[in-house]
Amino acid sequence: TALARGVAASAALSARHRAPLATLAVSTGLVLALFAVDRSAGSAAVFAPAVALYSVALTRSRLEQLAATIAAVVVVVGVDVVLRADHTVTAGTLMHIALVAVPLLAAEALRSHRANLALLVERLELAERTREEEAQRRAEQERIRIARDLHDVVAHTLTTINVQSGVAAHLLDREPRHAHTALTLIEDASREALAELRAILGVLRDDDQAPLEPAPTVEAVEQLVERARTAGLDV
Repeated sequence: TALARGVAASAALSARHRAPLATLAVSTGLVLALFAVDRSAGSAAVFAPAVALYSVALTRSRLEQLAATIAAVVVVVGVDVVLRADHTVTAGTLMHIALVAVPLLAAEALRSHRANLALLVERLELAERTREEEAQRRAEQERIRIARDLHDVVAHTLTTINVQSGVAAHLLDREPRHAHTALTLIEDASREALAELRAILGVLRDDDQAPLEPAPTVEAVEQLVERARTAGLDV
């Protein structure tokens, strides 16, 4: 009978995840019944209620934990007093009461570990989102810079071609030689613009043959002025 009650108390733990409070009550009742039959059952008999109390502390609210803890302390004191011949509370009873804190502390440690792990995962996800947003921001800035470069190249070249085509149209019948010069400048400007556009687009396509030198700096101002003067502008 004692063995059957002990086995039943342990078997009740199979429901501790679904109903930890009921499991604690059932296992405690079976252990009390075990002590009523065999007072020499010893500390091994309280294993099932301790595990059930751990499940309560891990899954239930603070109020339910407090109620379960008070009930466990009352049961421990009652069993100790009943089992002792003089029915008094001794230092051993106080030690047994202190042992009630073991499953509670174990559950609290696991709860804290899970909270820290969740916080770490959240921080890692935030850092990943921040990196992605920073990469998107840099990509957007690069697109804006490339758009400005393309605008500058196309605007300058079209301006030159527009001026020279007007000159060529005006001089085609009167001075064919000067018209030929204007058409030659149009050809050179359009070729240079195509080369610059091809270079920029080659970089965007990761073309290994695309030139990677920086855009023209102030050192190229003289060439730009000379080209504009050749095109007929007053610079």
